[in-house]
Amino acid sequence: IAVTLVGTEEHEGQFTIKKTNSPGDHLAGKTLSEILNAEMKATGLAMSDRKAFNRAVMLEGLREREIGSLIMFLEMATAYSCYLLGVDPYTQPAVESAKEYAKRMLGI
Repeated sequence: IAVTLVGTEEHEGQFTIKKTNSPGDHLAGKTLSEILNAEMKATGLAMSDRKAFNRAVMLEGLREREIGSLIMFLEMATAYSCYLLGVDPYTQPAVESAKEYAKRMLGI
């Protein structure tokens, strides 16, 4: 199994958890970013303990530029991995077959 954990240091709409005399009060005083980033790091550590491959990618923010850069990086990593495995990542016979079936079903 291989997992990519994606996070950002600062999350929009940042707020701090308030004490409410409820079971979640152990999080009081923590920010949303602190909680989400701790959960992401803890997940990676737990997976590493079990020898499961994982990597963490931290984005500067969640704007189009950062998300587009991440998608491009993952596309390039996939293509490179395929070449290392001897698979042509750009040959997708099932995709072409599906297009042909859809055209027939639509009468095109």
